[in-house]
Amino acid sequence: QRGKQGKKMRFSFNNITLDFTSSRQDLDAYLERLYGGLKTKNTIQKADITTRVTWSPSLADFRHRVLSQKDLVWRKVGAQTYIAEKACLYNDKIDKRNTLIFLAERDKKLFFEIVRQEKPLSDFFRKDIEDQLREWTHYFVFFPLFFYGEHIQGLHPLHAGLAVFRGKNIVIMGLEHTGKSSLTLEMARRESGLLLSDNL
Repeated sequence: QRGKQGKKMRFSFNNITLDFTSSRQDLDAYLERLYGGLKTKNTIQKADITTRVTWSPSLADFRHRVLSQKDLVWRKVGAQTYIAEKACLYNDKIDKRNTLIFLAERDKKLFFEIVRQEKPLSDFFRKDIEDQLREWTHYFVFFPLFFYGEHIQGLHPLHAGLAVFRGKNIVIMGLEHTGKSSLTLEMARRESGLLLSDNL
């Protein structure tokens, strides 16, 4: 499923444009399946967000390349976290895999470059690929969108479900696996309610 960087896909989420490329064919196909209807061919302007995701056996080369950029003055603020003016490089664990995330803002445009540690043998034996793709989508698509909305547009995303119940819009917020979806579905099922969103 891995290969060279795939073709760029441009999505429009509520007038926020996101250019996405990855080196995983299954991830590209998953996003195409979920958000194909949001793809746009408007390429006149630069996208609000550019996200590039690659897999690599080693993260050291990518870390060295980012920290060697001459236009950025880096300061180490943690064991594996570096900050510069309107830029950050940090290490995170995404589904128990080391992942380097480089984030930069220029002229109210965001650039994310994400490099995941590649382990072909262990990946081959994993059977929960659908769960993996769903989790990657949260990190690689939703997080950049939420970050842009909050820090550039001044919006505040909610982790919540939304339903119409007895003629009123009801927003139910909470952490993961606390029953938001079950409750909003039950409210929509009763008294001719309506489910508006499973995840705001």
